[in-house]
Amino acid sequence: VTREGTEVMVVSMGKGRVTIGGKVQDVAQGSVVLLPPGVPHRIDADTRLEFTVSVAPAWQASDMQVLPDKP
Repeated sequence: VTREGTEVMVVSMGKGRVTIGGKVQDVAQGSVVLLPPGVPHRIDADTRLEFTVSVAPAWQASDMQVLPDKP
């Protein structure tokens, strides 16, 4: 979760799923995904998954919160 930064994920290779706030979305090469601030998200790969993430405002470690996996 980013507290303030809006993230945009662009998938360049592979297949997988992105869960954003409990909603699951399939992703593959060419997918573009908006990850809004304050909304928990998770990325799961079905194959080797390569992607780029851009963040605005610029990413800072203090803006990120890593949540534990649910059992």
